[in-house]
Amino acid sequence: MSRDVFLSTFVVHNILYYIVKEILKRTLVRMLICCVIALLFCITGNAKVPYIPKIINYSVSDYKAGNQNWAVSQGPGGKMYIGNNRGLLVFDGIHWDLVKLPNNLGVRALYISKDGRIYVGSFEEFGYFEMDDENDLIYHSLSSSEMNVYLNNDEFWTINEYKGEIYFQSFRSFFIYDGEKVRKGVSDLSPLYIFTLDDHLYVQFMEGGSFCRMDDGQFTELLSKKVLEDDVVSVLPFDHQLLLVSARRGCFIYDEVRKKLSVWNTPANEILKEGIANRGVMMKDSTFIVGTISNGVVAINKQGETLWHINRENGLINNTVLRVFADNSDNLWVTLDNGIAQIHVNSPIYFYEPLEAQIGMVHDMVIEKGIVYLAT
Repeated sequence: MSRDVFLSTFVVHNILYYIVKEILKRTLVRMLICCVIALLFCITGNAKVPYIPKIINYSVSDYKAGNQNWAVSQGPGGKMYIGNNRGLLVFDGIHWDLVKLPNNLGVRALYISKDGRIYVGSFEEFGYFEMDDENDLIYHSLSSSEMNVYLNNDEFWTINEYKGEIYFQSFRSFFIYDGEKVRKGVSDLSPLYIFTLDDHLYVQFMEGGSFCRMDDGQFTELLSKKVLEDDVVSVLPFDHQLLLVSARRGCFIYDEVRKKLSVWNTPANEILKEGIANRGVMMKDSTFIVGTISNGVVAINKQGETLWHINRENGLINNTVLRVFADNSDNLWVTLDNGIAQIHVNSPIYFYEPLEAQIGMVHDMVIEKGIVYLAT
């Protein structure tokens, strides 16, 4: 073999050796990374993986209105209506429109009746929108002097329908619209919240903190402030009882027949206490959704298990939940102090991404004996 051929062969062999060495080294590194990830999943294999549903966040740049969104409901045609601090937002799934009140102030409360009327509450103003023949929303005030309504710094926060009449609630009082005229509700106490469930109307009062039910136009005290030691912020059905969500003490079960109050021992209570519960709703599958002032939204099943908890750390645009609403497709709408979120809780697809590490693109996956192994 000549000297030149020998040198050429030597160089080629060295190059091939270097290439193979680098490939093996990188392969070993990748295998090591995969093993570490797999080990992490093995270690946490017995823990429940915190999957969350798909979230669509809408910011001010999407809907072109104010930051705060106070209320949400759905019309007969499927459009979403949202009480924004600049007016009434209308969303058809693609386009956003802003409809302003005559006073150019925000919509704090919202309720849509079966006949399609969109009842709204604002500062020293309440009434309803109705579609005209050209499908434009026309506003009708119910709080004018012509209706013998005189307001003094009243700001309306909830609207409910009870026995065919519409109740507009402010922190000072409440007004009742029977379809023709408006009358002021009779009460010596100021309502904090009004709730309707089945054929009953419940009120959480401010002074004294009594939680009451309306019976034949009169209020019957169900729970005193001494008993609950907190304000009820949501009333939801729980079999033949009531699930009462309090602001700072978690959830309770109340039996109206036996007049018995008991703590609902769910681990989610700690999240609700820390975040201060604000609003709640029950989905079609009896999942309870509770929004908080500072820690996003929590889903709880009837067994008390926390299904998921969504906040800014794992996808929600803002932590302060002002209202929650289940639409006709059983999707969850969350109005926030800054933005709006639509959460697809009824979707068969849920997501998981560890908070402590960004796992990146997943190249392969194996599920063995309930443990998920990922290669990324």
